Order: sequence, then C-alpha cells, then structure tokens
Amino acid sequence: MSVIATRIKEARMVLKLSQAELAERAGLTPSAISQFESGDRTPSYESLTKLSVALKVDLNFLSGKDESKESSDIQVLFRDLKSLTDEDRKFMLEVYQHLKNKKKKNG
Repeated sequence: MSVIATRIKEARMVLKLSQAELAERAGLTPSAISQFESGDRTPSYESLTKLSVALKVDLNFLSGKDESKESSDIQVLFRDLKSLTDEDRKFMLEVYQHLKNKKKKNG
C-alpha cells in the first residue's frame, strides 16, 4: 500500500469517518475513497487538496512529502489513538488542552 493510501485511511480513522462520510465532506465518491485507500488509484492533486481539507491534515503530510521526525511522531500518536478506549482518548484530549493552555500562559 502506498504512503498516500495509508495516510488517507489513518487520517479518516482518527476522525472516525466512514468512507462515505469522507467522500461527502471532500466532494468525492465513496468508490474513489475506497480506491485511494486500497492503492488501486492515485488521487489527483485536486482530490488530494480536497481530502486534506476534509481530513484536517496538511497536504504535504497526506501526499507523503513530509517525512520529518516530528511528522513521524505525530503519525504514531494519531495511529495509536485509535486503539485507546473512549475514556483514554478523553484523557489525552484533556492533557492536550492543558499543555496548549500552559503554552499560551507562558508565551
């Protein structure tokens, strides 16, 4: 499976969207999403742009061009979030909010 296919699927799963829901958000067909995720078809630049907006991810990340260490860490975090319980995901969100607020206070 290609990097693009993997990233589309992982980002969709993080948002807990079905392929049909992602298709609707991106203005694409469910069959196109299925083909992109299976690697049977490579999305055009226009489709990638629509998907990045619908999935709330950077286009470079989605297209596989962002291979920085920070990006890899974020990918692991998001991929692993799927396996957490709802309670643990809620806790992680609270930790994130705390750190975000702490950063704002400290400038």
